[in-house]
Amino acid sequence: MNFNINKIITSNGHLSDEGISYCAEQLIEGNYEDLPEELLSHIEECHKCKKNIFAAYDNLSKPSGLVDTEDKTKAKFPVFRSNVFKIAAAIIILFGLFVLIQVSIKNSDNKLSGNQKPAEQFSDDTVNNTQQKTDVEDDIASSDILAEDEVNAERDLDEQKTYLTDHFTPSEKFEAFVNATFRDDNDFELVKPEKTQEFKINDNIEFKWKTNITEPLTLIFYNNSGKEIFRSSQISKTSYTLNQSFSPGLYYYKLETEENILFFGKALFKN
Repeated sequence: MNFNINKIITSNGHLSDEGISYCAEQLIEGNYEDLPEELLSHIEECHKCKKNIFAAYDNLSKPSGLVDTEDKTKAKFPVFRSNVFKIAAAIIILFGLFVLIQVSIKNSDNKLSGNQKPAEQFSDDTVNNTQQKTDVEDDIASSDILAEDEVNAERDLDEQKTYLTDHFTPSEKFEAFVNATFRDDNDFELVKPEKTQEFKINDNIEFKWKTNITEPLTLIFYNNSGKEIFRSSQISKTSYTLNQSFSPGLYYYKLETEENILFFGKALFKN
């Protein structure tokens, strides 16, 4: 099957159902490593796509009508490991071999000399060997800590990417309202803030407008998924200060009367 990878990557940056099924089939047939390098790189970096491929692999490889009792961990799914782990492991092995060679050479020299070492010297050698063993163990422990820190850093980066995707992606439904005209400018004109403006998460937002409308206004804020998170009603003046802390993300707001929408804008909150 030949295809352009861009055609199986959806707008949210993940593989489509077709792409996930195809990768799972190649995994079952043992041809996974023959997938295009660009596709393999995407799967290695995207935990969600990797998880979906594994689930599809599980479903496709399960005999029809049978209960799945096989340990899922036995599936021959490629292991994605960082080059950092391989380098760290190689350094540990080489260091251990170096220490063993040095100890072996020293012991061989002692046997060839034919001289009996005093008990105190044997004791010193034992202390040195013990210290060398301790040093190797400390190096191994340090390497394990570095590897764990690397894994944690990668996980934090993935979580950050997921957060940005979930909280800063524009809403197709609301974007159309932002550029819409609801009332004649003679009826309502927003002076502050701008239609699209960036704020700090703890900023107080000052709203000012000009209007000949005498009805009380309502200010409503939504997050980018369409959930209402703030509402203030019965605003009878031509200004309003919003004292509300927001989490980082993209938000939409509107000013309206009981019967009509007067203005629709959006605000970006960052740390």
